[in-house]
Amino acid sequence: MSFQGYDGDEYVSSAEIRAYIDATPGNDSMPGRLAFMTNAGAAAVSTRMTITDSGTVGIGTGNPTHQLTIGNVSGGTMTFMNTSTNLVNDYMLGRINFCGLDDGSDPLTNFGYGAAIIGQAAQDCFYIYNYN
Repeated sequence: MSFQGYDGDEYVSSAEIRAYIDATPGNDSMPGRLAFMTNAGAAAVSTRMTITDSGTVGIGTGNPTHQLTIGNVSGGTMTFMNTSTNLVNDYMLGRINFCGLDDGSDPLTNFGYGAAIIGQAAQDCFYIYNYN
């Protein structure tokens, strides 16, 4: 699927979504991936995000090695932004949980083990809590 605009001389892709076959198809088997591409002002589009046949997602890499792989050749910044003026729990801007469950319950309320990173409004820092 191609999204194009006319530059006065020809049609040029500004974004594309492409589907690829990743391996030899078999009976009722069609391993594939999706590539999401954008144009940063060049003559061609570049892959920005990939979803593989195994469900891994790569942002900045076409070859993700984990469920979510974020890559950038010059380093990068990940930003989670709360755009609401109502802060969670009157101080929490956001939270990233790293956890595993030993009892099969809700990972957001009952940590078996792991850690949480919490950004707070009143300070310019993050707290990392270890739940063991």
